Amino acid sequence: MDRKTVRKVMKSETFENRKPKAAVAQPSKLDPYKPLIQSWLEEDRKNRYKQRHTAQRIHNRLVAECPGYDASYPLVQRYVRSLREARHQEGTLELEWPPGEAQVDFGEADIFDADGEKKACKFLCVTFPYSNAGYTQLFGGETAE
Repeated sequence: MDRKTVRKVMKSETFENRKPKAAVAQPSKLDPYKPLIQSWLEEDRKNRYKQRHTAQRIHNRLVAECPGYDASYPLVQRYVRSLREARHQEGTLELEWPPGEAQVDFGEADIFDADGEKKACKFLCVTFPYSNAGYTQLFGGETAE
């Protein structure tokens, strides 16, 4: 609170509870253009990552294509960020790893033997995500052992 307001209340005879004025929600300058921005971002989901609209590109496109548009770039930037964060939240899941589960994978790697020659070896990798433990075993070939 401002010190002048506190002083005025302190000087008054009665200490009445003053409730702050309720903020009146005013429409945003961007409200008429929000469906258009959302449609552009939905179309962008079909494009490669580097070909998608940035907030700056959206603002420039609104200035060029929409007569009467007078919103600022930070307003567009905050709106685009909120849309992208909401989309990110709906597409992620928390990973849960119960104890005792393991992941197993076979692969091939090039190694150098004692003579310095490059040799292809097969390996088996077992990881336990709950404890972040991992074990790898090299094999000379793909046999039944």
